[in-house]
Amino acid sequence: MRASYYICPRFKLALLMKYLILVIATCLTLPALSQQKLAIELSSLNFLSYRHIDASDPALPPDFTENWNQEKWALRTGAGLYFNIGLTNTLRLKSGLRWMTKGYNSPKLTLKWGLDAKEGVWDPNDNPTTGSVQMKYYFSFAEIPVGIQYRLGSKGKWQLNTLFLAIPSIYIRSNNVQHFNSDKQSNRFRDKYIRDLHFAVQAAVGIDYSFTDKVQLFAQPSFYYNVTDMLDAVIKQYLYGAGLEAGVRLMIK
Repeated sequence: MRASYYICPRFKLALLMKYLILVIATCLTLPALSQQKLAIELSSLNFLSYRHIDASDPALPPDFTENWNQEKWALRTGAGLYFNIGLTNTLRLKSGLRWMTKGYNSPKLTLKWGLDAKEGVWDPNDNPTTGSVQMKYYFSFAEIPVGIQYRLGSKGKWQLNTLFLAIPSIYIRSNNVQHFNSDKQSNRFRDKYIRDLHFAVQAAVGIDYSFTDKVQLFAQPSFYYNVTDMLDAVIKQYLYGAGLEAGVRLMIK
């Protein structure tokens, strides 16, 4: 039997913060050695998120794939703080800390109530009460993206860049939100079946606009994919999504 060990989420978050301190210290030290520019970035993320399920798994029930195909893309958000340092005139190192929410939505179902008083069965002519219900699933992660940004070209105040990030992360919590007509009910909890440690990749192509030598705006259409499966279970599920990350970059050296 394989041994299993429990590690307190606070301890994991402490390890994450220690790693972040190391990243920040590196970001502050390298520019001094390389005489390149150091920048701080603040960003917001808006992604259409979904999940991929390994439908070839023999453990899947026959109707599972059909139900999965009815799930919907869902808008999920996040925020990031990055340190960005120049290695060369065109290549930059980027790392920091992000809070990212991912997930998906169930299909919207129409519910009906109404019984024929004589037969005790559904009667479509019985003026039933109707309503719609939908579940929205949110999964929150603390992430430490690390990657490189390469400048493809520039013209005037505009720059075209490409970006690749490797993203280790820690699962923080889930939030299952039930929408019934105009009512909404949330249930926040830590799901014991979701893995604590995750790894994702993100690729993007974006543009920068320089207001001054010290202030830039950036926007980068991006795609991410969770390489590790979400659940500690037989059925494999992988979160992924596409959207826009945008923000402001402040040059401090």
